[in-house]
Amino acid sequence: VETLGTWLTEKETRENSTVQLVAAIIYQREDLQKEAFTALKKQSTMEQTALWAQMCLQINRCDLAEQSFKKLESVDEDATLTQLVGAWINLHKGGENTKEAAYTYEELIDKFGSSLTLLNGLAVAKMHQKDYDEAQKRLQEALAKSDNTDRIADLEQALAAANERVREQAPDDLRVLLRIDACARLDPSREDFGEP
Repeated sequence: VETLGTWLTEKETRENSTVQLVAAIIYQREDLQKEAFTALKKQSTMEQTALWAQMCLQINRCDLAEQSFKKLESVDEDATLTQLVGAWINLHKGGENTKEAAYTYEELIDKFGSSLTLLNGLAVAKMHQKDYDEAQKRLQEALAKSDNTDRIADLEQALAAANERVREQAPDDLRVLLRIDACARLDPSREDFGEP
């Protein structure tokens, strides 16, 4: 982390967009949000702008993420990064927006094939839409692809249990659903799924 600070201040490396992006990713993983935002203050590439939007969503600043999305759209509205950022924002907003997010994830899966990120994003969208069977199916696909099978298996089991409870009980038991949603985000820096 100290080396990153040096790189971001040295004349030879401070304007390098790759150094800025890598520094922001590392700072973010180390839970140094202020430093991560500072590293990306110029947002000179699409990758930097997408990461900026992701970080804004993590601190519940959807308005700033939407500004970044508009910036990405003005550069290339059909770019994969632009589409992903749009899906993240739609998931964050919830409600009817999750249908658009699911559609985006499905399009990307059709175009590029399934990946853990796309499958998990689609599963979260399906959970928001209360389509638990489809969400479980996507999580099982992710489980088959994942090296981190414990985390996805735990999530898949939680979803199956909650799905069964929703069927057996009144659908107003949202505590379980909120926990599943938090788990589904599969934040790699989290060690457990804890309470929402």
